[in-house]
Amino acid sequence: MEPSTPSDDSGGTFTCYRCGLSEHYDFKGKKTPYSRWIELNEDGYIMQDPFSTNRNDFLLLGSDCSVCEKTICQSPNCSVYYMKRFCLPCAQTCLNKFPSAVQARVRKHLEQK
Repeated sequence: MEPSTPSDDSGGTFTCYRCGLSEHYDFKGKKTPYSRWIELNEDGYIMQDPFSTNRNDFLLLGSDCSVCEKTICQSPNCSVYYMKRFCLPCAQTCLNKFPSAVQARVRKHLEQK
């Protein structure tokens, strides 16, 4: 496994394009600066957990959609994760490429909107 190269993105404001969730993030990348043992499968927007006294705890706010590359949060009303993160509109476009269980989950959340 190759060592991950951190993104040049060292913080800013994360805003989900679907629901408008907006939070400060500390880092964008696969390897969080808060834990050397955890590596994400994709670049994620990460913030230090403001509710924890353990400085190694962090929150993953979301990532960029693997199809349209828009910033998307982890809410099931906004995105689905299957090997990569997909916003619901892109997941709907690629629906037949997902396993049936993932298809059902995507359909359920699309019907709720």
